[in-house]
Amino acid sequence: MWAEFKEKPYETAFVGELRLLTNAIYAPDQCDESFLGFDASAFIPWEDLWPISPHMRWRRWRNLGGVSASEIDDFGKNLNRRLPPFRLNFFVQFKRPQYLTSGNSKEWSTWDQNYFRYAAPTKQQMLLRKIIDKGAGRAIVVYAAAAFHSNQELFTHQANDAIIDNSNIASAAMLDGHTRFSYAQAGNFGVGHSEPENLSSPTLQELLTGDDDSTPRPFTQHIKATAKLINTVVEDDDERRNTLDLARQAILGGSIEDVYPRAASSWFDAAVTMVAFSAAFDVRVCAID
Repeated sequence: MWAEFKEKPYETAFVGELRLLTNAIYAPDQCDESFLGFDASAFIPWEDLWPISPHMRWRRWRNLGGVSASEIDDFGKNLNRRLPPFRLNFFVQFKRPQYLTSGNSKEWSTWDQNYFRYAAPTKQQMLLRKIIDKGAGRAIVVYAAAAFHSNQELFTHQANDAIIDNSNIASAAMLDGHTRFSYAQAGNFGVGHSEPENLSSPTLQELLTGDDDSTPRPFTQHIKATAKLINTVVEDDDERRNTLDLARQAILGGSIEDVYPRAASSWFDAAVTMVAFSAAFDVRVCAID
C-alpha cells in the first residue's frame, strides 16, 4: 500500500525541522505566503521587511507595483547584515513510499519483513547526479522518505519534531545504477535494486556538517550562485531548460525581462529560479548555514 499522505505535507514538515539542525535556512516555496522562505530563527525586523512585503503578489507577479531595483538591492543588503553567511545548498528529492507487507513483494527476500520502497527513475537520478557533479562540493543531494505510512503517524511526529528522526535518508550519489530503493526502518541504510546492493549513506547531521571547507557567502551572493548552478545543470538539455523557463514565467506572469526588467540578474531573480526549479523538477532547494 502507498503511504496515506502525499509528498507535500511530509516535505513541509521535514523542511520545517531542518531549522533544528542548522543555524539558518532559506527554503523558498512556490506557495505565495512562503516565497521569502526565511526560517523564523533568523531574526529579521519588520522595518527591514516592509519596503518589499507590500509588493509581494497575491495572484500573479504581473500585479507587482512600486518596487524599484534599488529597493530590492537595499533589501538584500539588509538581509546580508541580518543573516549569517550560507555554506551549502541542500537538494532534496522527497518520496512517497510504498509499504509492503506481503511475502510476494519483489524485495521481500531482501528483508523478510515489512518494508518500504520507492522508485528512482533513471531520468530523475541523472538530474540529481548532475547537481552533484556541478555543485563543486557545495551541494548536498539526497532522497528523503518516511519510515511510517499513516496520517496519524505523520501528524504525531510533526507535533513532536520527530519527522526527520523517523525518515530514511539516502545520498543520491549512491543510487547510480539503481531504479528502486528499499528500506525497513528510519536512518541511513537501505538496499538499491534491481541487483540488490546494500547502501549506507552518511547521516543527515554528517551531511550538513561534514568536512566541507567552502568559504561561506553572504546571503545574496549565495542565492545568485545557487541560481547559476541550477542554470548550469539544465543548460545542455533543451527539454529541462525550456521547462525551467516556463516555470519561471508561470511564477512571474512572463519573463522577468518583460515583467520586471530592472530586477533581472538580482538576488530576487535568483530566488525565483530556485522556486521554479523546485516546481519544475520536484526537487526542493534549501540554502543552509
